[in-house]
Amino acid sequence: MPSEGLPWLPSESYLSAGQIVHIAQTFLKMGGSKVRLTGGEPLLRDDILEIISLLLRLEGIESLGMTTNGSLLGEYAQDLWDVGLRRINVSLDSLNPCRFRWVCLSDQFSKVQMGLDKVFAIGFKVKINTVVLKGITHADVDSLLDLAAHHDLEVRFIEFMPLCGTGWKPDLCFPIDTVKKWVESRFDLIPITRGSAPAESFHLSGGRGRVGFIASLSAPFCESCTRIRLSADGKIYPCLFSKVGYNLVPYLNDEQQLRLQLSHAVFGKPKGHETIPLETWRSEEMPYIRSIGG
Repeated sequence: MPSEGLPWLPSESYLSAGQIVHIAQTFLKMGGSKVRLTGGEPLLRDDILEIISLLLRLEGIESLGMTTNGSLLGEYAQDLWDVGLRRINVSLDSLNPCRFRWVCLSDQFSKVQMGLDKVFAIGFKVKINTVVLKGITHADVDSLLDLAAHHDLEVRFIEFMPLCGTGWKPDLCFPIDTVKKWVESRFDLIPITRGSAPAESFHLSGGRGRVGFIASLSAPFCESCTRIRLSADGKIYPCLFSKVGYNLVPYLNDEQQLRLQLSHAVFGKPKGHETIPLETWRSEEMPYIRSIGG
């Protein structure tokens, strides 16, 4: 997180629940099948339960998930389950409260931990997203692996990506291969078919859960990526690293044009983000990962 804080969109520019559902419905009619609510922090929306309920009624939706920082999860977990959500990804960079505070600039660790306990107890399918930063230790990895060993969840270790404005610090990058070797020192890894998933995932031999590795920079998976991202103000981005967004707002009442813009995003997906010069990755013009979701 940048220490100076973040720029916020004016609330009047946010898509309404109805607009989000309308875009998702068009996406599903065009052959899409999976929707994920991410952020920012989706649980800050007063209408998040309404959005989930409406999305789950759409014809063609095969999977609906949500990514959250977990700080409000304890408060919302039961309501989320009751409206039909079953899949939750929690962004959690450490189970060490001090390291958590350093990364997140937040003292919400106890609330995140309480939220995790609640979703485990209720029965959600859970993934934990951990961004690997320099300073991570074998003990940090072991504590996360203990969760995967005892719960039916997946812990995913993710390379630090240059999509954080001034929060991006190349000197904090840490080799994800090193983390993988630490994991392999404890568990035999049984490969899971990857398909178009961003993570290279494995079952933990002798454990209940799974572990995944997302190496967006050192081992890009662009050729198999099938994701497009809708921002809170109605722009479709073909890639996290793309500065090109297709504004859907002017076409919400024109189904043909709305489909055309969605097609532009799909067919405009770049062959690979390695073609983008590194200097532009540090530019303030780059989309923030926390604004369009991981």
